[in-house]
Amino acid sequence: MSNKTIEKNANNLMWVEYWIRNAHPSFKDYEIYAEKYDLDRWICEIELPLIETKVKSICYTESGAVLNAAKRAALLINQYLKDHPELKVQNTFKGKQYIMKIDKDGRIISCGFSDAQRRQAYKREEKRVQDILNAANKLVEFAKKNSGSTENMFISITNHTLYDDELTIDEILDQVESEIMAKYPHSNHRICYDKDNGNVVVIGKVVNVPLKPSELN
Repeated sequence: MSNKTIEKNANNLMWVEYWIRNAHPSFKDYEIYAEKYDLDRWICEIELPLIETKVKSICYTESGAVLNAAKRAALLINQYLKDHPELKVQNTFKGKQYIMKIDKDGRIISCGFSDAQRRQAYKREEKRVQDILNAANKLVEFAKKNSGSTENMFISITNHTLYDDELTIDEILDQVESEIMAKYPHSNHRICYDKDNGNVVVIGKVVNVPLKPSELN
């Protein structure tokens, strides 16, 4: 028995779900699905807020019902946005970036990025990380040029959102100070808050470096 899967373009499905979730707060967790209509067929119904209508599709396969209903819903949404240009909801789900994987019986296996889109996303992330590393290396060179040496130097950058929401900026800085002193009991450092980006930045040097085990003998 073949386990071969079929791939269908799912851009309409992703776009419709995205639009519905952004059209009204009560639909923020909305998901499109199909359920059995009778012994042989599936039905998919999609409620469209703002447009105040519902589309449905009845097919012999689960995937067919979902994809057909999504296509009809997408046409209505696109027309609605054309008639209401004041609504700033952009459709970024175009091309062939999203696919639906379907088994031989038309049942939905998964929905998500296509393999090609996943490879492109990986390359973009790889480049982003490399750009950050290049910037970090420039920072190290700058620090070395201005302080003479980067030996025993440490740099920490964390965003304030990683800390407890109830803490004030001053309390966050005090917490970071305690963490630094616990990790580097003998250090010369400075902590500051970057208001523009919301980052807590720590730059310092370990003054008394603990001996390594091999150096104790």
